[in-house]
Amino acid sequence: MSSTHFHLLRVAGFSLLAASSLAHAEVTTRGTPEVVHVEVKNASIADVLDALRDAYGLAYRSNIPLERQVSGTYEGPLPQVVTRLLEGNNFVLTHSGNSFQVVILSSGASQAVPNALSAIPFPIPTGKAVPTQMPPGLVLPPPGPTSPSAR
Repeated sequence: MSSTHFHLLRVAGFSLLAASSLAHAEVTTRGTPEVVHVEVKNASIADVLDALRDAYGLAYRSNIPLERQVSGTYEGPLPQVVTRLLEGNNFVLTHSGNSFQVVILSSGASQAVPNALSAIPFPIPTGKAVPTQMPPGLVLPPPGPTSPSAR
């Protein structure tokens, strides 16, 4: 067999292999936006978002390629499913009535996208610990009077 025939067979084999992996990508959706059930098998994130667009009217736009392959089952309200699907990316998900929109800004590996709150300086008392969350079981007393009472 000549090297040309071998090369053609090798190219044909790789083409069949690539086509078979593409043919096995699958996304199935069912349910309502309140209770979504999505089963994904070797599909790109773009394929899944397209299926969610077709099934639930999800509008999306991306500043990055959405070629990462995913597999698994996603269940829950539509915003929760989208959030799990896009985990690791920087995105904004909004909704108005029954309409959902998502804008994917960047991958999690890229530099963080600044937001409006990051520019606001918050005074932090010096020399005091600032709790990040309330301890469990802590009960605060009700607020006192707004002005001192005269006695």
